[in-house]
Amino acid sequence: RLPRSRLTGALAQGLLFGAAAYLGMLKPLNFGPGIIFDGRSVMISLCALYSGPWAAAVLLILPIGYRVALGGSGAVMGVSVILASAALGLVARWRIKPDRRPPSSSQLLLFGLAVHIVMLALMLTLPEGAGLLALRRMGIFIITIYPLATVLAGKILSDQVRAALNVEALREREERFTLSMEASRDGLWDL
Repeated sequence: RLPRSRLTGALAQGLLFGAAAYLGMLKPLNFGPGIIFDGRSVMISLCALYSGPWAAAVLLILPIGYRVALGGSGAVMGVSVILASAALGLVARWRIKPDRRPPSSSQLLLFGLAVHIVMLALMLTLPEGAGLLALRRMGIFIITIYPLATVLAGKILSDQVRAALNVEALREREERFTLSMEASRDGLWDL
């Protein structure tokens, strides 16, 4: 309920998305010791896209802290995916400007593909050939399911933005109507 355009709203959004990313990390798909896959890239990228840099900064605290605490051979990749997802979300925010015109399904799909292609590329940072093995086992799953999840969650966020824009436009029209009626000094009957 806090407006995303204000600092308190952005911080609250970051905390909410950070908690969702953290909860998703609690039940990951374990590929090997210290190598996990979950939906944090979707949450992080969408938070940065829709809520901006302050929300992204708050959001990063929980998943990075938890991923570092988990450790393992995938820690560098995990933290890199978190940072890359936030960075790509911020770049997309700058290009798309979702507060003025929410992204379409095709824009969200392209965005989800970009985020997860980078994620797949970052798998190559896994040590001792684990990256190539992970790509073979998880690549198709990640490049199909994760972008679709980005579209689905993004559509919910786009609908919220559209609703807020519609309420604001209605408020402006009502204000203009009231001002014009007061300025005209004509009578008005409503039956």
